[in-house]
Amino acid sequence: MKYEYGKLNFFPCGKITARGWLKEQLLRSADGMGGHLDELEPGMILDPYLKKQTIAAWGAAAAGWGAEIAGNYWYGLIALSFTLPDKKLQKKAEEWVNAVLANQEADGYLGAYGPNDNRSEDYSAWGSTCGMRALTIYAEATGREDVYNAVYKGLLWFCENWQPNFTAYAGHFIIRLMSYYYQRTGDKRLLEFCHNYEEWLNNIDNDTFLASTDSFLSDEFYYNQNHAAGYTMHICRPAALYRIDGDEKRLKASINATKKLHKHCLQANGGITGNAEWLSPKSATAETETCTTTYAAAAYAIIGAASGDSIYGDYLEQDVFNAVQGARKKDEKAITYFSAPNQLIASDHSSHVHDPHGMYAPLHCTSCCSVNSVITLPEFIMNSCFADKQDNLYIFAYAPYELKHKGLRIISDTEYPFRKTVKLHFKADTVQSADFALNLKIPHWCNEFKASLNGTPCEIEAENGYCKVGTGFKDGDILEVYINMAPRVEELDDTDACDKHPLSVHYGPLTFSLHFKEEWINKGDGYANKPLPDGWYWYEVKPASPGPDPANPYEHLAHHPWNVAVDPESFKKSLKVKEIETDGYVWEVPKLKILASAWKAPFNFGFYKPRTFETYGKTSAVTEPCEIELVPYGCTNLRITYFPKAQLPPIKRRF
Repeated sequence: MKYEYGKLNFFPCGKITARGWLKEQLLRSADGMGGHLDELEPGMILDPYLKKQTIAAWGAAAAGWGAEIAGNYWYGLIALSFTLPDKKLQKKAEEWVNAVLANQEADGYLGAYGPNDNRSEDYSAWGSTCGMRALTIYAEATGREDVYNAVYKGLLWFCENWQPNFTAYAGHFIIRLMSYYYQRTGDKRLLEFCHNYEEWLNNIDNDTFLASTDSFLSDEFYYNQNHAAGYTMHICRPAALYRIDGDEKRLKASINATKKLHKHCLQANGGITGNAEWLSPKSATAETETCTTTYAAAAYAIIGAASGDSIYGDYLEQDVFNAVQGARKKDEKAITYFSAPNQLIASDHSSHVHDPHGMYAPLHCTSCCSVNSVITLPEFIMNSCFADKQDNLYIFAYAPYELKHKGLRIISDTEYPFRKTVKLHFKADTVQSADFALNLKIPHWCNEFKASLNGTPCEIEAENGYCKVGTGFKDGDILEVYINMAPRVEELDDTDACDKHPLSVHYGPLTFSLHFKEEWINKGDGYANKPLPDGWYWYEVKPASPGPDPANPYEHLAHHPWNVAVDPESFKKSLKVKEIETDGYVWEVPKLKILASAWKAPFNFGFYKPRTFETYGKTSAVTEPCEIELVPYGCTNLRITYFPKAQLPPIKRRF
């Protein structure tokens, strides 16, 4: 669907499908959480939209959480079923969609709240939008007008019945869907709803969480002002509305909100900090909620499409290739609710809130993060390419996928982000050739970018971070892209947290970490709401004992592999990239390693702590030089990503 305003438009669900390592990950998801969460916990995920009821353990929040969690799961499953693609999952999606439509009430209501629930509350709009969003991408993928019409009527219910009850926390998420259906239908009631809601939010008495357009435009930013996932989710709301009304102020608001969020909360791994779920300053152990990684990815795509600026594609890759992958068990059967760049343990006491959200599980007791983890990779595929109003193609994120566009199949053959080259093969689908320009993203970190079409070098001229190549393509064309990567070191500005300014290592869009052997401890049903079937478990993850005598914890002092510090200058000069040829799954068997020089810092972290904690002081005492081996952040579940600076000269080792 083409929007009146904004630079670029999304492809419908199903137009872009996975290949290579992306397909392998989606296959694991289909066999894991993506394909089965509704079976593990029907009360949480299957019942809300079909029976308008959910698990009693949630108490007063039951209807809202059920609407959100169930809606987001089915959005993820539908996206998975068409980006993989998988006929069995598509059939499962169809059955859910048909059942939801059969449940629509005579006045148009299409949410998960029962007739005796309070439909005027905040989560009524938020949760119902999650479900209607799932129905919408199903309609995109299948062309079913009855599904579109059902959602349209459901939105009109909110225009007519909910509008006097505008809320400040999560409800305004519905504006994104209202904008989509206004563009589709031209019904001014939907646009009026959006404008009324924006006006209400901009009233200072209603802007409780500083998420209005006016607040986004200001320089104000306060930690704990908002739920980190909620704030991240809402930064793209003004940009979504800009795409239908053309008010430049809204686009500027989304851009400025992203800048503020990154200045205060963006970690080296692309995660947004949210200790105990609320906006918090950056630090080595500041945590990211898995929900936040999903909402960030979606926000970057919307703002990137609205603005036409490729930098948001870089943000998308950084988030998905690092923070997203580092919070997942690699068989796609468990995730952690909270994760951090420096993390030595994942347990029921390791998070800032000291509860089971630090463990790895298929479904946490409130499983917003579990269902959102199903969304992220399929949605990444859906948002990897855009087209402008003239149907010129824009590559927003690089990865292995296949796109159908103007009668051609465009196949991205690449091991990116683990390698520097991307080959785009053009294959005949319904035509032998098509007339459109291809715009390739030039990553902001890239110091050398080259492209050649059928062996002839292309002229590289960048506009908004894109390089335009060709004006027509035919069956058999091959476009080769070379994106140079060089290791780089970045310093964290953690002034607001602990003022240590540790260093991190990057290569292309990937962040690298010091990984150490992990011990996965099966905790059975853990804290699950109901017993889990065989093959599904909660896990505690601890570092395996590094010392020669596991019975003597003090002997570990000299052997902890994570107790290192770095001298900035020698550290930067020592980095050596090692490409590894392997057929293993890329997030289990690293295809890249970085070797570096460091110093043993035996006193960095003490014993008997329930979680990783910040090092003391601005520098760490060190004893002798050592070599360390770093792997992509997404290949780890426990790791050190931020390295403290060494205190030189070294001290004498006395043990």
